[in-house]
Amino acid sequence: MRTVAIMPMRNVPHECPAPAPLTHLSAIGDIDAAVARSHSSAVLIFKHSVTCGISAHAYDELMTVLSDAGPLEAYIVCVQSDRAVSLEIAQRFGIRHESPQLLMLVDGNVRWFASHYTLTASAIRNALNQAPKPEQ
Repeated sequence: MRTVAIMPMRNVPHECPAPAPLTHLSAIGDIDAAVARSHSSAVLIFKHSVTCGISAHAYDELMTVLSDAGPLEAYIVCVQSDRAVSLEIAQRFGIRHESPQLLMLVDGNVRWFASHYTLTASAIRNALNQAPKPEQ
């Protein structure tokens, strides 16, 4: 029989990681700013759970793309601390809430989204490469 150690959740950092180039969306008004930016370039919004291993992996995939990409507007919403913002995004865009989840906005509309194991660096790159240009 194998013994498995279970780490208590209190040892998991609960801070929302928002290193550059990510911008933390912490208020509903911040969503409006991100939507406005989507009229000049594609915008990514990543819904992240700080206590989920799948979300941690998706975060790493996103950061890989962001480190290779040119200038790109990218935002993070931590679902534990920013629950109202996360739910507002789901309601406003008509996309069922999941985490991890990445949405790409162009001209104020969701043009692509992925969650869980489909949120890979390759999928993100493909979405960005195929994204329509904002109408401006």
